[in-house]
Amino acid sequence: MPKYLTIGKNKKGFLLFEVMITVAVLSLGLVIIIHSFISCLNGTKAIVNYADAGFYLERKMWDIENGLEAAYGENGKYRWKLDTNVIEHTDLSEAVLSVSWDQNNIEKKLTLITYLEKK
Repeated sequence: MPKYLTIGKNKKGFLLFEVMITVAVLSLGLVIIIHSFISCLNGTKAIVNYADAGFYLERKMWDIENGLEAAYGENGKYRWKLDTNVIEHTDLSEAVLSVSWDQNNIEKKLTLITYLEKK
């Protein structure tokens, strides 16, 4: 009789221990992949917040340069504050504009420093 037709002691299969180890390794791999995905999403959210804050910061500085805004304020998500320091013996003042927002219960801040003509 051919060897491939016999059924006997040469039959091999998986042990329960091998299956448990395989499930544990696959579970650990899935946990690592999901954690990496969530970290990437948080990083993307941070990048978007910084980009939006940068655009908001530039727009507010333009408004301040043209006399359209006050020294501090809040607009929904972002809070901004302007500090000016007069530079002696010149017609310039240093303007420090800071925009802050909350991200994951942590205050983030972006600052722009420029020089403005005294008016």
